[in-house]
Amino acid sequence: MMGRAVGPGHASLKGLRWLAGVGPSPLDAWGVAMGWADSTTFSRASRLTAAGLTARCATRRGGGSLLYATRSGVEASGGSRRR
Repeated sequence: MMGRAVGPGHASLKGLRWLAGVGPSPLDAWGVAMGWADSTTFSRASRLTAAGLTARCATRRGGGSLLYATRSGVEASGGSRRR
């Protein structure tokens, strides 16, 4: 039996709007800003990334990565990307 694929929900999209407005953020900082547990943050980031709405970029060696809203993510969030 195959389960239904789960995409980004309302709370994930709220997080996307925050991310699109603020800019690239470490995953843990994004989760704290949204009031999510670590596992919830990781799950929501994974769903948004799978949908093409977010992506990650590396920081300096040993610094981890940043999560950011893609162009599609900014459009889906209803916001405008800062220049």
